[in-house]
Amino acid sequence: WSATRACLETLMRIAAPDELYRTKGIVPLCFAEAEAEAVRQSLPPPKIEQSTKLGDTWWLFNGVAGRLTLEPMLHCAGPTSIVFMGQGLNHLVSDIEQALALPKGCVTIATKPKVNVQFGERLFTCGVARGLSVLGPKE
Repeated sequence: WSATRACLETLMRIAAPDELYRTKGIVPLCFAEAEAEAVRQSLPPPKIEQSTKLGDTWWLFNGVAGRLTLEPMLHCAGPTSIVFMGQGLNHLVSDIEQALALPKGCVTIATKPKVNVQFGERLFTCGVARGLSVLGPKE
């Protein structure tokens, strides 16, 4: 699986920004898609040395309130990882899989861990928040 800007833009439109308010991760773009993205952003073109054996290049994907950014990652070989943050995402699972052209079952629910937060403790030390994440296709 390789991402395209078109599928990521479709993903950002499947829900209102207050429902799917943050999406981020590492996604592969095929070499031709990476070249087009580099031109679009006035970046230097990707070099063949940056591609994987499958011909992919890796990009940092960030979507916030409907806005999409992609940044090339020069020293990354995956794996693909996307996290979705928002309200009531359970009903969007099939829409997310369809937008990204993923097989059914690739998007999973990450649940909030059971943690007792002590007064004055920083919340980010307590673990992951609720959301959805993408797993590789089941074999």
